[in-house]
Amino acid sequence: MKEYLEALLDDGFNRYCIDCKENEVTHCLVSYGTFVCATCASTHHQLYSMQNPGAISVYAKPILTDHWDNYQLSSVVDGFGGNEPMFLFLKEYELDDETDIKIRYQTRALRWYK
Repeated sequence: MKEYLEALLDDGFNRYCIDCKENEVTHCLVSYGTFVCATCASTHHQLYSMQNPGAISVYAKPILTDHWDNYQLSSVVDGFGGNEPMFLFLKEYELDDETDIKIRYQTRALRWYK
């Protein structure tokens, strides 16, 4: 499992955070099948935790230190998950330059993508 995940992270799109595009990834947003850095994972947790009324549930899972079940793994499987499909989706909906996580993830487009 670890080898498979490491191979996914070797992909250029998956190596860097889909949100900030600066930091190397450490977490996966399972609901989106994307990879993010620790800083952005923390931001997602703060903004979208279950404690916030009306918040969208987002699970930021550490990539290489946690156990993965079949559902979680299927969210990142090659060809369906990962950062490239999300990147292309964001570009198509002209959200690729939107750096504010709160604004980007509250759009109808990303609610559908989830």
